Amino acid sequence: MATSTSTFCTPPSAQRRDGSPLPRLLPEWTKEVLSHLLAKDPVPVYVIAPSQEADAVSTPLTAALRRYTPRWRHAPTRVRVVRETSRLKEILRDSVRSPEQPHKEVLVILDRYPDPGLSEVRELARRVADCLHTPLVVVVPARAWEELEEYDRASALLPGAVLVDARPRPGSPEVVSALREDARRLSAFHSVTIPEPTVLAAALAPSENEGCSQPLLGRRLLDQWATWTVLDGGDCVRPRVGREPQSGCSVCAVDELTLTCLLRSEVVGQDESCAALARHVVLGRSGMRLASQRPRSAVMLAGSTGTGKTLLARTLVNALREHGQYETSLIRVDMGALTSGHLSASLLGSPPGYVGSENREQWLTSRIARTPSAVLLLDEVDKADPELRDALLLELLGNGTVTDYAGRTVDATGLDVILTANTGAGALTRVSTGFGEGGDRMETAEAEVRRLLPPEVFNRLDEVIFMHPFDRGRMMMVLDRVLERFEDVSRAEGFRVTVEDSVRDCLVTEALAQPDGVRRLHREVERWLVAPLLGREPGRYRAVMSAAEPQVIPE
Repeated sequence: MATSTSTFCTPPSAQRRDGSPLPRLLPEWTKEVLSHLLAKDPVPVYVIAPSQEADAVSTPLTAALRRYTPRWRHAPTRVRVVRETSRLKEILRDSVRSPEQPHKEVLVILDRYPDPGLSEVRELARRVADCLHTPLVVVVPARAWEELEEYDRASALLPGAVLVDARPRPGSPEVVSALREDARRLSAFHSVTIPEPTVLAAALAPSENEGCSQPLLGRRLLDQWATWTVLDGGDCVRPRVGREPQSGCSVCAVDELTLTCLLRSEVVGQDESCAALARHVVLGRSGMRLASQRPRSAVMLAGSTGTGKTLLARTLVNALREHGQYETSLIRVDMGALTSGHLSASLLGSPPGYVGSENREQWLTSRIARTPSAVLLLDEVDKADPELRDALLLELLGNGTVTDYAGRTVDATGLDVILTANTGAGALTRVSTGFGEGGDRMETAEAEVRRLLPPEVFNRLDEVIFMHPFDRGRMMMVLDRVLERFEDVSRAEGFRVTVEDSVRDCLVTEALAQPDGVRRLHREVERWLVAPLLGREPGRYRAVMSAAEPQVIPE
């Protein structure tokens, strides 16, 4: 009885779900799978699939049966796909009630959670295969397999089973062949020409995540590049933005000048810091770094609180996403909370068998694996436990990897790493006493950062970028931005507030009275301008100075 979770795929009519014919060039892994299934004594085969769908394995396997099995008189003639455990139990009950002759079929079972402690598919699959006397293929999604610890992987397999990796390799013959067919269809659809080098560039693009692996990734790139070509008025498609090869190197989606302007538009009063960060990010994403086994970029933002360090990192993520780097996200780690070694479980997990070892979703390794092209923000590294911090940074910046306490290592070479620290704030905020004092303050601040980090970590940073403390001019620029936000919020509630220059001067003076940066300014605006509106009728008001304090009065 076939249901939505148990289907048959017969080789003579093998096709994709959308009805298109299967590719002529079959993946190499299909031969490896058949070599175990068609042997005189077949063994179970576990296939690591690139997606959560069993069709990623069953469809090519069906085509392979059609092509290769006519020479075997007793070879299976069809593929049965079971996607749910409940259906597997039904098949087992039916086979026990009414034993049948051995089926000439391959049983393909989807095991989304292969952890031997959580999944019952392993034992059910073995019993069904024994009852039906049929070759068995167990499909395991790549992400689920990668999240298993090493010792769990061996336990997840049936005795005597073999493991086959079906994840398409970028640039493999089957990927190139599939993309050539896609290129022909896309050329006709967009009325453009897609030359062979462009197809190869799409085929070589590395898969950033499980949800978009090859050849789907290459197909999307070709479609996107063709669309851009038409929008630009061209007729020959060339590789565009991203990390895909183009003329020997990669291309960043946004140039240095544009990225600098985007950062400056949000982070006011830190022009030099915005320019420095943009330079390193664009260089790292250009693919022209001389050292490959390291993150794309690694900088430290140092300075006093409230100068925009975290805001700069968040603005960078938004700017990259707005300019085509859609895979970019922010991974923020509060290093200030890791003040002792025993708290490291929240960052890198617990050793196998300890409390928390099964909760891996929030481990840093899991977060990097899900978003390998993210901006990694390690906030307040100066407050973290030195031993924990230095070990993490040495591996991250030196090898481009991160290893958790379960022994799992993830690639971190696609990250842009930003460290923040208040180190050097005292030197930068010291009142100048004469000419040349500015240079001395920077040297003192850098010396403090050098004392914070061991040389082997400090020397792996691209640059230490100091966020300047706000003087009166910079703070006035920030106040303009804060008052724009205040105007938007108050107008939405029906208020129109005019702020006199004397009030502006008072707010800036109060904000500069303590080295709290922009946060102090926000508090002053809320105290003197926002709070007085509570409980009042909507209308027009004016902020004026009265008795040396700002007052909000009706106009």
